[in-house]
Amino acid sequence: MYKICVPVSGSNLKQFLDNLVHIQSRHDFVELQLDSIAGLNVTDLDIIRKTIKVKAIASFRIQEELVNFGVSQHDQLDYQLAILAKCLQLSFDYIDIDFTIVKNFCLPIKNPKNKPKKKSNQILEVVDPTKLNLNIKSPNTKLIFSYYNPKNTNNYRFLRRIQDQMKGLGCDIQKIICKVNTNEDLKILTRLLTSKTTNEQLIVLGIGQLSTFLSVQGLLLGNYLTFAVLDENQSKITGQTTEQTTLQEIKSALKLLG
Repeated sequence: MYKICVPVSGSNLKQFLDNLVHIQSRHDFVELQLDSIAGLNVTDLDIIRKTIKVKAIASFRIQEELVNFGVSQHDQLDYQLAILAKCLQLSFDYIDIDFTIVKNFCLPIKNPKNKPKKKSNQILEVVDPTKLNLNIKSPNTKLIFSYYNPKNTNNYRFLRRIQDQMKGLGCDIQKIICKVNTNEDLKILTRLLTSKTTNEQLIVLGIGQLSTFLSVQGLLLGNYLTFAVLDENQSKITGQTTEQTTLQEIKSALKLLG
C-alpha cells in the first residue's frame, strides 16, 4: 500500500484544529505543520495530540515570523527544540527533524571504534544535556531526518553523503527535498532514489513543476511516501510547491500506472 501524506496547517490553533478534523475525516495520514501556528505553546501540543485520530508526522521548522521580528538564532533553536522534545514525549507516529539541527541532540554513536570502558551510552558530541535526547523516544515513533534545498539540486555524491550521514545517526527514514530547475536535476534525484537498498527507507521529492514525476512515479520507484494536498482548495490555501498535486490526482495516476 502506497503512503500518501496530506499536510495540515493553520495560522492559529483553532484554525489548525478545524483543518485537522476536516482532513482526517477524509484521509488516514497527515503531516502536522506545527510551525504554521502563530504563537504555538508547548501545552498546545497536548490538545493537538488528543485530536489526532489517524497516522501523523509532526514537523516544526523555524518560523519566518521569528526571523522577521529579529529573534536570535539561539532563541529560535531553543523554541524549536522545546516543541520537538514535547512531540517525542507525546509519542507521535513520526517526527520530522531538520538535519541541520540534529547536532543539537544527544545521539548514540553507532559501532564506535574506541569503545568506552565504563559508559555504554556515549553521545556523538558534547552538547547541552538540557536540550533534547532522542533516545527517550517511544519505540513506536519513527524519526525522519530531512535535508531541504529550496534553491537547487546538489550533485549526486553530496546528496548520497548526506543520506549516509543521516543513516549513521540512527534515524528511521531519510528525507531529501531539492528544487528541480532542470531535467538533469530530476535525473540526480531519481538516481538517488533508485540507488537505495531494499531495507532503506527513503523519501526523495522535488520542488517545482519538473518535480511532479517524483510525486507519483517516485512511489513506484520505492519512495517511502509522497505528499499531496486534499484538493485544489487546500492547494490554494497552503501555496506549497512541494505539495501541489492533489490526493485524487495521485490516486488516479497510480491506478492508471497499475
